[in-house]
Amino acid sequence: MQLTRWIRKYERTILVVLTVLLATSFGAGYGVPSAVGQFLSRLFGRTSPAGPEGVARIFGRPVSAEDFRAFYIRWARFPFGVEKEEQAWNVYASVALAQELGVRVSDEEMLAFVENQRSFFDNPTSPTGKYSYASFRAALDRSRMTQEEFEVTLREFLSVFKLRDWLTSSVVVTSAEVWPLYREERMSYDVAAVRLPADTFLAQVPEPSAEEVTTFYEAEKGRRYLEPERIRVEVLAAPYSGFLADVAPSEEEARQYYDAHPQEFALPEEPSEGETPGQQRPPQVKPFADVRESILERLRRERAKTEAQGALQEAQRKLAADAQATPSSIADASSGRLQTATSEFFSSAEVGKVPLLGASFGPGDAFLASLFTGKGEAESAWGEVAPGKEAAVLCRVLGRQPSRLLPLDEVREKVVADVKHVRAMERAAQEASTLAEELKKEKQPLDSPVVHERGLELETPPRFTVNDVNAPPYAASLRGAEPGAVVSAPGDDAAYVVEVRDTHAPTWEEFQSGRREEKAFLEGLYRNWIMRAQWSELVRRETGLEVFPKKGAPEATEETPTGEGGEEAPPTPQTNPGEPHQPAAPAPEGKPGESSPPPAPSSPGSTSPVTP
Repeated sequence: MQLTRWIRKYERTILVVLTVLLATSFGAGYGVPSAVGQFLSRLFGRTSPAGPEGVARIFGRPVSAEDFRAFYIRWARFPFGVEKEEQAWNVYASVALAQELGVRVSDEEMLAFVENQRSFFDNPTSPTGKYSYASFRAALDRSRMTQEEFEVTLREFLSVFKLRDWLTSSVVVTSAEVWPLYREERMSYDVAAVRLPADTFLAQVPEPSAEEVTTFYEAEKGRRYLEPERIRVEVLAAPYSGFLADVAPSEEEARQYYDAHPQEFALPEEPSEGETPGQQRPPQVKPFADVRESILERLRRERAKTEAQGALQEAQRKLAADAQATPSSIADASSGRLQTATSEFFSSAEVGKVPLLGASFGPGDAFLASLFTGKGEAESAWGEVAPGKEAAVLCRVLGRQPSRLLPLDEVREKVVADVKHVRAMERAAQEASTLAEELKKEKQPLDSPVVHERGLELETPPRFTVNDVNAPPYAASLRGAEPGAVVSAPGDDAAYVVEVRDTHAPTWEEFQSGRREEKAFLEGLYRNWIMRAQWSELVRRETGLEVFPKKGAPEATEETPTGEGGEEAPPTPQTNPGEPHQPAAPAPEGKPGESSPPPAPSSPGSTSPVTP
C-alpha cells in the first residue's frame, strides 16, 4: 500500500512517530472542556457538498455527524484526551489507520497500562503509591465517562501507541542525521559571567503572611516537603576497567565490524557538480587502515563490558548455590576485578553517595528506580546483573525508610524561608534581565563600568558543554547561543548575566570516532523526534481523510503547516565545509511530556479488562 512505499522512499530522512499526539493532544485532563459543547452545537450545522456523504470521508467511506460526535465526546472526556476539533480529527485518522493496518490491543495490555498510571494510585504523590480501583472509578466519575467508554477509548489509544512503535522501528537513521545532534550536545562554550545572589535581595522582601505561607505549602508540599523514601543496599560491582587488560580483539574481528557498519565510517558527502545536497548515492567510507585502531579500542571496551557482566553472573550463581558465599569472599577471590560495599540510607537523588552505584547510574535510570519501586519489602534478594556506564552491578536492598509528607507545623520556618527565597530570586532575575538589556543596548562587554559600578565580580569558568557534570548552573540556557551573545539565566540560588565569548564545535572526524553508546542514544532521540505536521500529513494522506467545510464557511486554503500551537519547524543547521549535508535537528529538550510505551503485561485481565 501507499504507506509501505512512503516509508521506503523517505526512511533515511523522515521520522514518523506519534509521541506528539500523545504528549500534546492527549493532555486535556478530566472533564469535558467548554469548547466541546460549542463544537457539538456547530457540528450538526456542517454540511457536505453531497449531503448523504456526512461531515467527512475517510478511506473513501463517509463519516456521519453522529459517529464523529460520539468519538469526539469520548476523547474529550478521556483522561489523556483532546480539546480542539483539529486534534480530534487527527486522532480519528490515527485510530482509523491503526485499525486498517490490523493493530490489535489485548485486555492484558490495557490492564497493565491502567495499573501503572499514577493518576489512578491511592496516593498519586507518593513513590510507594499503588493502583486503586476506587481511585480509578473516582477519576471516571469526575470525567463523566463510563467504564465501557473508557475501555473502548483506551484500546484506541494503545493501538495508536503500537502504530507509532511500528513506524518508528522502520526508520533508518544515518550518521549524517545524528551529526547535528552530536554537534549541539558537544558544543563547548567560553564565557564570562556575573552572579547576582538571591541573598542580597532578601532585605527587600517583606515577611510573608500566614495565608501566603499556607498557599505556598499546599502548592509545593509534594515537591519540597515530601521526605523521600530512602534505602540501604549491598553492592557487588565489576568495573569494566578491571577487565580491559584481559581482552584483545583480533584484526579479523575489527575487519568484520568495519564491513558490517559502513555508515559509521562514512566520509562527508560533498555533492558533485549538478547534484543537489542530500541526493541518495552509494556511501563513501574511510579506509580500514584509518579507523583500525578506533575499532579495536571500541571492541575492547565492549568485550570488557561483556566479561564484567559474565563475572557477575557467575558470582550471582555462587551466592544462590552456596550459603557460605558472601560478596566479600567473592570479591577477595577475584584478584581485584570485583568490588563490594554496603551503603548508608540514601534517596534516589543521593545515589552519588554510593560510589559503586553513583559512577554508573543516575537518579533517572530504570535500574535505580527498580530498587525504590519494588514491592516495598524491607529487604530483597539479589537482583539481576545491571550494566551501567562504568561497571556492571549486583545489588540487594537491606532496609527501607518510607517517604513521609512533613506537616506544615513541622516545617513552617522552612516554608517561610522558601517563600522569601523565591521572592528574592524573582528580584535577582529581574535585575539580571535589566543588566543584560542595558549591556546589549549600550553594546558594552560584561567587563565594563556598567557592571563594575554595581559591585559585581566577573567569573570566567573553564570551557564546558551544557551536559558537563561540572557545568555552571546557567549552562542549559546557552544552547544555541552565538559568540557575543549576552543572556540572563537563572540558577539555584542566584541569577546570572552571561556573555558568550567563544564556542567550539566538535569536528566530523571526532564524531565518527566517538563512543558508539552515545551515538546510539542520539539515534534513539532522533527516531523519537516529533515532526508534528508530518504525522498529521501522513495519517490524513494514508486514510484519505477529507473534512468537509461547515455551512457558510469559506473553503480552506493550503498553508505551510507550522506544527501544533503554531510552532515553526526547527531551521536546518548550516553546513560547514567538509561536513555532511544536515537535516533539521530536533531540540534535545529533556523530553518533557514525552510518552513512554505501555508497560509489559503484569496480570491477566478479567471480564472487564481494567477491573481487578
